[in-house]
Amino acid sequence: MRQVIRDLEIEIKENEVLNYLGYVAGKTEINPEIMFLVKKMIEEAKELYTGLCIVSTQKIKLNPNNELTLPFASKINFNSLTVKEKLKKNTKFISLIAVTIGGRLEQKVEELFTRGRYTESLILDAVGSAAVENLADQLEKEMNKKAEIYGYSLTPRFSPGYGDWPLFNQREIIRAINAEEFGITVNHSDMLIPRKSITAILGWSKGGSEPEQKCINKCSHCAKSDCKFRSN
Repeated sequence: MRQVIRDLEIEIKENEVLNYLGYVAGKTEINPEIMFLVKKMIEEAKELYTGLCIVSTQKIKLNPNNELTLPFASKINFNSLTVKEKLKKNTKFISLIAVTIGGRLEQKVEELFTRGRYTESLILDAVGSAAVENLADQLEKEMNKKAEIYGYSLTPRFSPGYGDWPLFNQREIIRAINAEEFGITVNHSDMLIPRKSITAILGWSKGGSEPEQKCINKCSHCAKSDCKFRSN
């Protein structure tokens, strides 16, 4: 079953934008001019993005080769120890998701850069990253609410490129949920287009929620400790 959601609100927080810009809370001094531009770009971005979420939830079936078979879709090879651990034996369903804020914001980023307004371009790009991440978080929260109603708990979302899960699996997710129909594609480098987009999986398990499943902090589930965007 595929669902398309367009009405989730996006909340962009200044500290999240600063995080994408490389500022570390309590350690990095923030120039007042930069802070002014962050606030300005957050406001301008509201006219440049449109949130879109695609969710496809289907019954899980793993064969001996750890390939997930989805009805009417291609096979996705989860050749990742982390993903295999998340899709435990009690996982009954899996949701493949794709979220995007569209391409208008990144077009504006390129326009500002071309006009030599490099700082504004960089900040607006960070705003876009914060926006799509927040959109994915909002979707995850809504899915958790729905799962609880039916007596399920969800694993935290996990994306290709996290930990040891290869980025090229994005292509299979996009194909499996037919996200191309809504303008989300993958280029030759396995990067999403529009750039401010996210693909991920979530597993549905029957029964009570484990403490880790309530945590929406992806960093605590990623082994890449040297990532500059790590929040813990």
